[in-house]
Amino acid sequence: MNFDTLKDHALYYEFLGFSVFSLNPKEKTPLFSELPKDSSQRSSWLPFVGKPLGIVKIEEIWGRNPSANIAIICGKAS
Repeated sequence: MNFDTLKDHALYYEFLGFSVFSLNPKEKTPLFSELPKDSSQRSSWLPFVGKPLGIVKIEEIWGRNPSANIAIICGKAS
């Protein structure tokens, strides 16, 4: 696997079974524009605890935000 981009790393972590989501570039805060909304219409990373992003969504998110950092959800999700 080629690891030239952060997207490549995110895809690799997904392949290894980790649940990932995107962070703002050079920060540890979620990239809120890419997170799903909860019942009160706030952005939340919690849905990824039960269901990982998947390859297609990773391709989309990091395609739009190539410098987004990667967060890995710890615990049962991964």
